[in-house]
Amino acid sequence: MSTMTSPSNASSANDICRAVLESKSSDRVEISIPGTSYRLQFTPVAPIAGEVGKRILGRVRGRALRLHAAQAGGKFIEPVYGHPRIVQGTILGYGPRGASGDALLVDMAIPVWLSLEAGQTAGDFPVGTMVNMYVESGMTFEEVR
Repeated sequence: MSTMTSPSNASSANDICRAVLESKSSDRVEISIPGTSYRLQFTPVAPIAGEVGKRILGRVRGRALRLHAAQAGGKFIEPVYGHPRIVQGTILGYGPRGASGDALLVDMAIPVWLSLEAGQTAGDFPVGTMVNMYVESGMTFEEVR
């Protein structure tokens, strides 16, 4: 796996979430993930242009609350319906250090850019490591075309 350069302008398709748009409003977007039971809700970064019931592409971003290396299990997002709270997945790459800390690209059924809380750095978790964490409310979805 290659290291990502930036969550804001990542050139790799590895950070693109492929989903179906279930509903949208000015303050909420709900997507379903094909082949799963997930119906996840996010805060849209900008108005969503996609049509309800059609496929949509986007980048998901959030903030991890204390990352832990996971020894067992697979990729998951809890709850299955609603705003993600507890997640587990594999680290795909890194983003630059910014005001909110290091950024990790984590594959947790969908790829998600996560900033880390103070005291943790992305370098503590090598690419390929399975990690588990709570995430802050308010994860965002940015539609890409």
